[in-house]
Amino acid sequence: ASLERKKKAAEPPDPHAKLVLLVTLLCNSGGPEPDPELFKALKRVVRGDDGALRRAHGALLHALKNRGCGPRLHAVTVCDELFSRSALFRTLLLDDLDVFLRRGVGNLHPDDPPLPGPPEEMERLVARSVQALDRWTERFGAHYPRLGVARQFVADTLGSEAPAARAAAARREEDARAQRAQARLRAQWRRLEGEEIPSLRLDVEQSTVAIVACLGMLLGVSLTGEHEHVGVGDAASRL
Repeated sequence: ASLERKKKAAEPPDPHAKLVLLVTLLCNSGGPEPDPELFKALKRVVRGDDGALRRAHGALLHALKNRGCGPRLHAVTVCDELFSRSALFRTLLLDDLDVFLRRGVGNLHPDDPPLPGPPEEMERLVARSVQALDRWTERFGAHYPRLGVARQFVADTLGSEAPAARAAAARREEDARAQRAQARLRAQWRRLEGEEIPSLRLDVEQSTVAIVACLGMLLGVSLTGEHEHVGVGDAASRL
C-alpha cells in the first residue's frame, strides 16, 4: 500500500486536467448553443498547443458518449468549430470519424445503440451532425476524400430520414398545400361567377328600376320602360 502511495505521489500532475474539465463544462452548459464564454476559453487554451488539442479531441469524443442529447449536440458543435480551424484536429477527428458519426447520427450499423433523448432532441442531434459533415465535405472534401464517402454513406443509410430528404419532403408537402389552396380559390371563383355574379346583376337591375320609378314619381312623369335608355343622371336633369 505504501509503495502504491509512493507511485501515485511520483506521478506528475495532469497538465490538461483543467482543459478536460473545461470541455466537460462546455458540453454540459445547457441551452441551444454551448456557453460562448467557455467556448472562447477553450479556443484560447488549444490555440497553438498540439498537446491540448489532442486532449480536447479525446474529451469531446468522451462527451459524445453522454446519455443526453444536449451534451452530444454541444460536443458536435465544438467539433465542427475546431475542425474548421485546425488541420491537426481534422486529422484526429477523421481517424475517429466513424465514432463521431455513430454517436452523432446513429443507426449506421446494425449493432448501434439508439440515440438518447426524446425524438425532437434526437432529430436536432442528427441534423446538426449531418450539417457538420456536409460543411466539412464542401470545404475540405477535395483534400480528405473520406468525407465525401462518409456523407454518401450517411445519406444512403438514413434514406428518407436524412435531414436533406426530410427537408425535400417538407418542401413537396408545402408545394402540394399551396396547389390545393389555389385549386380551392379557383373553385370559389368559378362558383362566384356561375351563381353570385348573375344574382348581383339582377339586384342592380332591380335597384335601377326602383330608382327610375322614384324619380318618375318626383318628376310627375312616367319613366317606366325607359330605364334602359334614361340614366339616373338624365332623369335628375329634368328636375
